[in-house]
Amino acid sequence: MHLWDGIPMKKNKLVFCLLFTLTLSAASLFAVNFFDDMQDSFEIRTQIRNSWLSAKISALQGREAQVFVDSSGAEFQVRFENYGEECAIIVAPCKEEKVFVYSGAGETETMQKTYPAENRGSWILYRKTSDGSYLSLRYYFSADSQVYVQFRPSERISSEKSAGDFVVFGQTIARSVPVGLPFESLLTMSFATMRTLTDKSFPWADDVFYYELYDGSRQMIAVIRENLSRFRYMESIAEDEEGNTVYINKNEVSYVDLSPAFTEKGDEVLYQSSVGFVKWIADGLVRPVSSSGVLINPLFRSTVGFRPGSLAYSVAEDYNTMLALDWTRNLAAAVVSVLSSNDYSFEESGVLVNKKIIADAYSEVAGYSVPPLKTIMYMLAIQEPGRFYLGALRHVEKAEQEIVVYNEAAAFFPIFDRNGRFSVIVFKDGKELTIEELVEEYKDESVQLVRLNSSEQFFPR
Repeated sequence: MHLWDGIPMKKNKLVFCLLFTLTLSAASLFAVNFFDDMQDSFEIRTQIRNSWLSAKISALQGREAQVFVDSSGAEFQVRFENYGEECAIIVAPCKEEKVFVYSGAGETETMQKTYPAENRGSWILYRKTSDGSYLSLRYYFSADSQVYVQFRPSERISSEKSAGDFVVFGQTIARSVPVGLPFESLLTMSFATMRTLTDKSFPWADDVFYYELYDGSRQMIAVIRENLSRFRYMESIAEDEEGNTVYINKNEVSYVDLSPAFTEKGDEVLYQSSVGFVKWIADGLVRPVSSSGVLINPLFRSTVGFRPGSLAYSVAEDYNTMLALDWTRNLAAAVVSVLSSNDYSFEESGVLVNKKIIADAYSEVAGYSVPPLKTIMYMLAIQEPGRFYLGALRHVEKAEQEIVVYNEAAAFFPIFDRNGRFSVIVFKDGKELTIEELVEEYKDESVQLVRLNSSEQFFPR
């Protein structure tokens, strides 16, 4: 049996919903050029090459910051900062911010010009303080200051050449990429030229950015948030396809009679385990099409095999050690099956996320290491806009022998806002977490991911 056998499919309704969504998307999507509004300082850098960028450090010590204006009217501040063994020449675009001024006449609001060092469009050259030699330079091109590219004189190849890195939230996505130009030629290079030079070697986002591609995720996030006050965590509890509360015991379910409970607002309380909560999310995607949730029994179908006689095989015989892994995979396959009117098993569905986004961060056995998860979600949001992810958290029980268990699951929604700023919304066990909180709690673990398309047609129970 596959994952949605027996679910009544309303095919006409499905076709109408898909056509309506496609028509609406074609009519309403608008494109924003991701880099068009970014101020580029190459004119200024050309102007100050000798007076600032290659000047002796002794001549820069104590020099006051200067403001320059390029041919488009954009303002940049150039300043020198000494950090001890290294120093920096910063070329930062102007950013106007609201400030409140207090005086005897009261409070007044005004706009003040600032020049943040890591603002979008900022460019920083790092040099050794002792002899002025070049160390590296950075381009800040993103609304997120932790996303940037940097270059340095290459140590591996000829000193006449350079090497570059693409850094995302502390993780180097592309490292020591050879650039066939001397480092000094990069000092006055425009951002557009640099992008063209590294187009094949750096994972650049497309120029055109469609903010509305993340509308489905935003809608789902809003609906889930509205319902969070209803959830009460209860171990081994979930809902079947009809919304009945059931107890999960190994590979079977039994019905549980819980007295009705309500929140202070009068909403019905929902008791869910970790896997029950992600099923509630998946049910909200299929219910508008099938008038029911995902069938619960096929979710126990094993998606991994153990060698007979092994410790993992013996433990799995007595305990459901792979529960969250099997459920997230089978849930994703079930949703794809219902929405496409095809009967897919997990292996056929294409929901597994197995891209090697960061070197040494992915294993076919364990999935993705948790610490770089924000970076991984950033890259997935660029490469697969409009999707969210279910994750099965892997934990190693260290007793006499190590035993791998998957008993917790979470949902991840990576999105960009209208200004291109990135965030990951995480839901787990009926609560919302920041990605930083999840990483801190599971920093020694890994997570297996499956992908699903977000939808504005999301109606959970």
